[in-house]
Amino acid sequence: MNCEREYEVLDAILAGRWPDGSDPELRAHASACNLCRELIAVAGAIRADHHEAMAEAVVPPSSLVWRRAQRRAREEAVKEVTRAITAVQTGAVAAAVVVGAALIGGAGAFLAHISDGIHFGALDFVPDQNVLVFAAVATCVLFAPVALWLFVPED
Repeated sequence: MNCEREYEVLDAILAGRWPDGSDPELRAHASACNLCRELIAVAGAIRADHHEAMAEAVVPPSSLVWRRAQRRAREEAVKEVTRAITAVQTGAVAAAVVVGAALIGGAGAFLAHISDGIHFGALDFVPDQNVLVFAAVATCVLFAPVALWLFVPED
């Protein structure tokens, strides 16, 4: 099943020296050896198919390949920066929520203190529930534009 000259025949076929540029002794051996004849048929067909495919291949100009590579590199850089900006914006929004919750909690404690009443000598002021709700809503309305200006991109 093995032929000692098989690799020589294959090398001549792949190098394009078969049959005209090869050694006459090697051609005589290949015509007598069944394994080498099969090798010539298969490798010759593969080599012919390879040359046909290479002739049909459309290779773009190097400038086009360069522009595509540059565009791809820019797009990847934009993705990296966008991820970083998104992470910073997410952190900023989370911090704003925490600060807002702290402000609301502090305002709630302050309003609870006020709800006990404010005493000015003979005058006693005890706000009702509607005043407390109005104060909370007014605080949110005042801080909402500032939060939007800080955390929403201009695009």
